[in-house]
Amino acid sequence: MQQYQDLLSYVLNNGRIKEDRTGTGTISVFGTQTRYNLLNELPVVTTKKVALKAVVHELLWIISGSTNINYLKENKVNIWNEWATDNGKLGPVYGEMWRNFPAAGNFGYLQDQLQNVINELIGNPNSRRLVVSSWHPDLLPNINFSPKENARMGQQALPPCHTMFQLMTTPMSIRERCEYADIKGLYIEDLEIEKYYSKETEDYHKLLDRKNVPKNYLSCQMYQRSGDLFLGVPFNITSYSILTYLIARMTNTVPYEFIHTIGDAHIYSNHVDQVKEQLSRDCKKPPTLSLSKKSEQYTNINSFKFEDIVINNYEHHPAIKAPVAV
Repeated sequence: MQQYQDLLSYVLNNGRIKEDRTGTGTISVFGTQTRYNLLNELPVVTTKKVALKAVVHELLWIISGSTNINYLKENKVNIWNEWATDNGKLGPVYGEMWRNFPAAGNFGYLQDQLQNVINELIGNPNSRRLVVSSWHPDLLPNINFSPKENARMGQQALPPCHTMFQLMTTPMSIRERCEYADIKGLYIEDLEIEKYYSKETEDYHKLLDRKNVPKNYLSCQMYQRSGDLFLGVPFNITSYSILTYLIARMTNTVPYEFIHTIGDAHIYSNHVDQVKEQLSRDCKKPPTLSLSKKSEQYTNINSFKFEDIVINNYEHHPAIKAPVAV
């Protein structure tokens, strides 16, 4: 995760001091992009401890379509508590936008954007329209009211920070498909090993197809309008990387890359000392992610449970505490 360390360092050293909504003040850069490898590793910050249990539970909560924090609280995840009403409501935030996006013109039907892109990946993997949006201007909170008041009025408690993501496939070569099959222990009979390195043949691809070996890599790019680099962004990197793994499992593709584009990339003024401490630490080897064997049979992304997602060998430096800007 040296890429994340480099991003922290760049914003700290090149950002401009700005005022912000919370009154805390930030050091900010507009427009950053960082790329993270997903092949055989999971991007997780190692220069401090990331609460992976909270990352996974929040992702599953969003995928479920829920906008009530009760599930999170039951699993001791308290990251949304500050903005929810007394009965746990947040208004139409991420879960509703991903799974029940209101149709244009109020025609009385809702769009399951997440399932739509999964279906499209299966039927038309070369599509350039594999987009899920959380930004709905009609549902943005009214700045004259508090987050809880907005939620009570049916608006979003907070405007979405990660506003949209796009998926894209990349074809795998014969070599890459065979190497993947080898890693997964799939026996490919009648395949002359000395030949598949030298040329692509339709017969070889058909043989691999019969073994259900994936044909495509899957990458995800997320646009985040506002990124709290110290507290929020480490969550976002790992969350969207895991999401890519889950969608890849549903679509028989191979997770390849997560690209993180941020509009206002900022460090809060009361996080500067913590950032400097983090930058003084060396990165450790990234962990890996394993999905349960039973998840190979899932036909609905809602089927994933917490225990299906196993993060292996996460080594990290100690946690660094910092206040949340509300």
